[in-house]
Amino acid sequence: MIHELSPADLRRFHDDGYLILEDLFSREEVAEMAAAAERLRAVGREIAAALPASEDEASERKVEHAGSQFVFGGAGGSNGSCRLLRVVWAGGCEPAFLDCGRDARLTAVVGQLLGSSTAVQLLNQLHAKYPNDGLEFEPHQDSEHRRYGTPEWHDVNGRGSYVQTVVAIDDSTPENGPLVFYPRSGRRGHLDPTSVRRRYRDRPGVPALLAAGSAAFFGPYVVHRSAENRGAAPRRIAINGFALPGANSRPYFGAGTGVPIELFRRG
Repeated sequence: MIHELSPADLRRFHDDGYLILEDLFSREEVAEMAAAAERLRAVGREIAAALPASEDEASERKVEHAGSQFVFGGAGGSNGSCRLLRVVWAGGCEPAFLDCGRDARLTAVVGQLLGSSTAVQLLNQLHAKYPNDGLEFEPHQDSEHRRYGTPEWHDVNGRGSYVQTVVAIDDSTPENGPLVFYPRSGRRGHLDPTSVRRRYRDRPGVPALLAAGSAAFFGPYVVHRSAENRGAAPRRIAINGFALPGANSRPYFGAGTGVPIELFRRG
Protein backbone atom coordinates (compact mmCIF):
# COMPACT_ATOMS: atom_id res chain seq x y z
CA MET A 1 0.00 0.00 0.00
CA ILE A 2 1.46 3.36 -1.07
CA HIS A 3 1.51 6.08 1.58
CA GLU A 4 0.18 9.38 0.30
CA LEU A 5 1.81 12.29 2.07
CA SER A 6 -0.35 15.08 3.45
CA PRO A 7 0.50 18.77 3.05
CA ALA A 8 1.55 18.68 6.72
CA ASP A 9 3.95 15.81 5.99
CA LEU A 10 5.54 17.76 3.14
CA ARG A 11 5.85 20.90 5.28
CA ARG A 12 7.46 18.90 8.07
CA PHE A 13 9.98 17.39 5.67
CA HIS A 14 10.93 20.71 4.09
CA ASP A 15 10.97 22.62 7.42
CA ASP A 16 12.61 20.09 9.74
CA GLY A 17 14.61 18.31 7.04
CA TYR A 18 13.28 14.82 7.73
CA LEU A 19 10.14 12.71 7.98
CA ILE A 20 9.52 9.41 9.78
CA LEU A 21 6.93 6.87 8.65
CA GLU A 22 6.11 3.94 10.93
CA ASP A 23 5.59 0.32 9.89
CA LEU A 24 6.48 0.73 6.23
CA PHE A 25 7.76 -2.87 6.06
CA SER A 26 6.56 -5.93 7.95
CA ARG A 27 8.49 -7.76 10.65
CA GLU A 28 8.80 -10.72 8.29
CA GLU A 29 10.40 -8.53 5.62
CA VAL A 30 12.92 -6.98 7.99
CA ALA A 31 13.70 -10.45 9.38
CA GLU A 32 14.70 -11.44 5.84
CA MET A 33 16.97 -8.38 5.63
CA ALA A 34 18.42 -9.18 9.06
CA ALA A 35 19.38 -12.67 7.86
CA ALA A 36 20.89 -11.15 4.71
CA ALA A 37 22.82 -8.66 6.85
CA GLU A 38 24.36 -11.48 8.86
CA ARG A 39 25.41 -13.27 5.69
CA LEU A 40 27.11 -10.07 4.53
CA ARG A 41 28.80 -9.80 7.92
CA ALA A 42 30.13 -13.35 7.55
CA VAL A 43 31.49 -12.56 4.07
CA GLY A 44 33.05 -9.40 5.48
CA ARG A 45 34.84 -11.41 8.15
CA GLU A 46 36.33 -13.71 5.53
CA ILE A 47 37.51 -10.78 3.43
CA ALA A 48 38.91 -8.95 6.46
CA ALA A 49 40.90 -11.99 7.55
CA ALA A 50 42.70 -12.03 4.19
CA LEU A 51 43.57 -8.32 4.15
CA PRO A 52 47.25 -7.47 4.69
CA ALA A 53 48.17 -5.44 7.73
CA SER A 54 48.24 -1.67 7.36
CA GLU A 55 49.85 0.99 9.52
CA ASP A 56 47.21 3.54 8.53
CA GLU A 57 44.22 2.68 10.71
CA ALA A 58 42.40 5.88 9.72
CA SER A 59 42.10 5.07 6.02
CA GLU A 60 39.30 3.01 4.52
CA ARG A 61 39.92 -0.09 2.43
CA LYS A 62 37.42 -1.17 -0.19
CA VAL A 63 37.06 -4.68 -1.55
CA GLU A 64 34.66 -5.59 -4.37
CA HIS A 65 32.92 -8.94 -4.08
CA ALA A 66 29.94 -10.41 -5.96
CA GLY A 67 28.56 -7.04 -7.02
CA SER A 68 28.96 -5.36 -3.63
CA GLN A 69 31.76 -3.28 -2.15
CA PHE A 70 32.89 -4.03 1.40
CA VAL A 71 34.41 -1.04 3.17
CA PHE A 72 36.73 -1.67 6.12
CA GLY A 73 38.53 0.44 8.67
CA GLY A 74 41.36 -0.50 11.02
CA ALA A 75 44.78 -2.05 10.77
CA GLY A 76 43.85 -5.46 9.38
CA GLY A 77 46.13 -8.45 9.17
CA SER A 78 46.21 -11.46 11.47
CA ASN A 79 47.28 -9.36 14.46
CA GLY A 80 45.27 -6.23 13.70
CA SER A 81 41.67 -5.20 14.10
CA CYS A 82 39.64 -4.63 10.96
CA ARG A 83 35.95 -3.82 11.12
CA LEU A 84 33.32 -3.67 8.43
CA LEU A 85 32.12 -0.07 8.16
CA ARG A 86 29.46 -0.55 5.48
CA VAL A 87 28.50 -2.60 2.46
CA VAL A 88 28.02 -0.51 -0.68
CA TRP A 89 25.42 -1.71 -3.19
CA ALA A 90 24.48 -4.43 -0.71
CA GLY A 91 21.87 -5.71 -3.14
CA GLY A 92 24.65 -7.05 -5.35
CA CYS A 93 25.38 -9.82 -2.85
CA GLU A 94 21.99 -9.89 -1.18
CA PRO A 95 19.00 -9.01 -3.41
CA ALA A 96 16.77 -8.37 -0.38
CA PHE A 97 18.48 -5.00 0.03
CA LEU A 98 17.80 -3.94 -3.54
CA ASP A 99 14.21 -5.22 -3.24
CA CYS A 100 13.81 -2.89 -0.26
CA GLY A 101 15.36 0.05 -2.10
CA ARG A 102 13.12 -0.39 -5.15
CA ASP A 103 9.92 -1.16 -3.24
CA ALA A 104 7.07 1.17 -4.24
CA ARG A 105 6.21 1.78 -0.58
CA LEU A 106 9.60 3.49 -0.28
CA THR A 107 10.10 5.00 -3.72
CA ALA A 108 6.62 6.52 -3.95
CA VAL A 109 7.32 8.54 -0.81
CA VAL A 110 10.67 9.61 -2.26
CA GLY A 111 8.89 10.71 -5.44
CA GLN A 112 6.42 12.84 -3.49
CA LEU A 113 9.25 14.46 -1.54
CA LEU A 114 11.27 15.17 -4.69
CA GLY A 115 8.19 16.15 -6.68
CA SER A 116 9.18 13.76 -9.46
CA SER A 117 8.09 10.39 -10.80
CA THR A 118 11.68 9.47 -11.71
CA ALA A 119 15.03 9.60 -9.91
CA VAL A 120 18.53 8.17 -10.07
CA GLN A 121 19.39 5.72 -7.31
CA LEU A 122 22.87 6.46 -5.96
CA LEU A 123 23.00 4.40 -2.76
CA ASN A 124 21.97 0.91 -1.68
CA GLN A 125 23.89 0.16 1.50
CA LEU A 126 23.98 -1.81 4.72
CA HIS A 127 25.21 -0.01 7.82
CA ALA A 128 25.47 -2.18 10.92
CA LYS A 129 26.57 -1.35 14.44
CA TYR A 130 27.23 -4.13 16.88
CA PRO A 131 27.50 -3.71 20.67
CA ASN A 132 30.61 -1.76 21.66
CA ASP A 133 32.20 -1.93 18.20
CA GLY A 134 33.16 1.74 18.41
CA LEU A 135 31.43 2.73 15.18
CA GLU A 136 29.98 6.24 15.28
CA PHE A 137 29.37 9.15 12.92
CA GLU A 138 30.05 12.80 13.73
CA PRO A 139 27.50 15.51 12.95
CA HIS A 140 27.38 16.04 9.20
CA GLN A 141 25.20 16.87 6.22
CA ASP A 142 24.80 14.35 3.42
CA SER A 143 25.43 17.22 0.99
CA GLU A 144 29.09 16.86 2.02
CA HIS A 145 29.19 13.30 0.67
CA ARG A 146 27.22 14.14 -2.46
CA ARG A 147 29.90 16.74 -3.36
CA TYR A 148 27.68 19.81 -3.12
CA GLY A 149 29.55 22.95 -4.13
CA THR A 150 31.62 21.09 -6.75
CA PRO A 151 31.02 20.46 -10.47
CA GLU A 152 29.89 16.92 -9.56
CA TRP A 153 26.56 18.18 -8.18
CA HIS A 154 23.90 20.56 -9.44
CA ASP A 155 20.89 21.37 -7.26
CA VAL A 156 18.28 21.29 -9.99
CA ASN A 157 15.22 22.00 -7.81
CA GLY A 158 16.76 24.45 -5.33
CA ARG A 159 15.85 22.18 -2.40
CA GLY A 160 18.76 19.80 -2.47
CA SER A 161 17.58 17.48 -5.27
CA TYR A 162 18.25 14.43 -3.11
CA VAL A 163 16.42 12.23 -0.59
CA GLN A 164 18.08 9.64 1.61
CA THR A 165 16.08 6.84 3.18
CA VAL A 166 16.84 4.64 6.17
CA VAL A 167 14.82 1.49 6.88
CA ALA A 168 15.31 0.09 10.37
CA ILE A 169 16.14 -3.61 10.42
CA ASP A 170 16.29 -3.60 14.23
CA ASP A 171 14.48 -1.44 16.75
CA SER A 172 16.49 1.72 17.38
CA THR A 173 16.88 2.51 21.08
CA PRO A 174 18.63 5.32 22.98
CA GLU A 175 21.42 2.84 23.78
CA ASN A 176 22.24 1.29 20.40
CA GLY A 177 23.37 4.37 18.47
CA PRO A 178 20.23 5.63 16.70
CA LEU A 179 20.21 8.36 14.11
CA VAL A 180 20.01 11.77 15.77
CA PHE A 181 18.58 14.68 13.78
CA TYR A 182 18.86 18.42 14.32
CA PRO A 183 15.52 19.80 13.11
CA ARG A 184 15.67 22.90 10.90
CA SER A 185 19.47 22.72 10.80
CA GLY A 186 19.45 22.60 7.02
CA ARG A 187 17.49 25.74 6.31
CA ARG A 188 20.64 27.60 5.22
CA GLY A 189 21.63 24.89 2.74
CA HIS A 190 25.08 23.40 2.51
CA LEU A 191 27.42 24.45 5.33
CA ASP A 192 31.14 24.14 5.91
CA PRO A 193 31.72 20.57 7.22
CA THR A 194 34.22 21.67 9.88
CA SER A 195 31.84 24.26 11.29
CA VAL A 196 29.00 21.70 11.29
CA ARG A 197 30.99 19.26 13.42
CA ARG A 198 32.13 22.00 15.78
CA ARG A 199 28.71 23.60 16.15
CA TYR A 200 26.67 20.43 16.67
CA ARG A 201 29.11 18.10 18.42
CA ASP A 202 27.78 18.82 21.93
CA ARG A 203 24.12 19.42 21.08
CA PRO A 204 21.64 16.68 22.02
CA GLY A 205 19.45 16.64 18.90
CA VAL A 206 16.35 14.48 18.43
CA PRO A 207 16.92 10.69 18.32
CA ALA A 208 14.98 8.77 15.66
CA LEU A 209 13.81 5.77 17.69
CA LEU A 210 12.63 3.74 14.73
CA ALA A 211 10.86 0.44 15.22
CA ALA A 212 12.02 -2.31 12.88
CA GLY A 213 10.28 -1.80 9.53
CA SER A 214 9.87 1.96 9.99
CA ALA A 215 11.70 4.45 7.80
CA ALA A 216 13.25 7.89 7.97
CA PHE A 217 13.38 10.12 4.90
CA PHE A 218 15.67 13.13 4.97
CA GLY A 219 17.13 15.77 2.73
CA PRO A 220 20.81 16.48 2.10
CA TYR A 221 21.07 19.56 4.31
CA VAL A 222 19.69 18.44 7.68
CA VAL A 223 22.51 17.81 10.17
CA HIS A 224 22.53 14.36 11.75
CA ARG A 225 24.84 12.00 13.59
CA SER A 226 24.87 8.67 15.44
CA ALA A 227 26.82 7.45 18.46
CA GLU A 228 28.42 4.12 19.27
CA ASN A 229 26.17 1.14 19.99
CA ARG A 230 26.30 0.67 23.75
CA GLY A 231 23.28 -1.62 23.86
CA ALA A 232 23.05 -5.40 23.91
CA ALA A 233 21.76 -5.97 20.36
CA PRO A 234 22.80 -4.87 16.85
CA ARG A 235 21.48 -1.76 15.13
CA ARG A 236 21.32 -2.48 11.40
CA ILE A 237 19.83 -0.18 8.79
CA ALA A 238 19.25 -0.31 5.02
CA ILE A 239 20.18 2.96 3.33
CA ASN A 240 18.98 4.04 -0.11
CA GLY A 241 19.63 7.42 -1.71
CA PHE A 242 17.89 9.03 -4.69
CA ALA A 243 18.78 12.11 -6.74
CA LEU A 244 16.80 14.04 -9.30
CA PRO A 245 17.95 13.36 -12.87
CA GLY A 246 20.62 15.88 -13.85
CA ALA A 247 21.78 16.58 -10.29
CA ASN A 248 24.68 14.13 -9.96
CA SER A 249 27.65 13.58 -12.28
CA ARG A 250 29.86 11.61 -9.86
CA PRO A 251 30.22 7.85 -10.49
CA TYR A 252 28.99 5.59 -7.67
CA PHE A 253 29.72 1.91 -7.17
CA GLY A 254 26.91 -0.46 -8.09
CA ALA A 255 25.44 -2.11 -11.15
CA GLY A 256 22.22 -0.07 -10.93
CA THR A 257 23.58 3.38 -10.15
CA GLY A 258 23.26 6.27 -12.57
CA VAL A 259 20.18 4.89 -14.32
CA PRO A 260 16.86 6.74 -13.89
CA ILE A 261 14.16 4.58 -12.31
CA GLU A 262 10.41 5.03 -12.05
CA LEU A 263 9.44 5.94 -8.49
CA PHE A 264 5.70 5.57 -8.95
CA ARG A 265 3.13 5.37 -11.68
CA ARG A 266 0.97 8.40 -12.40
CA GLY A 267 -2.73 8.03 -12.68
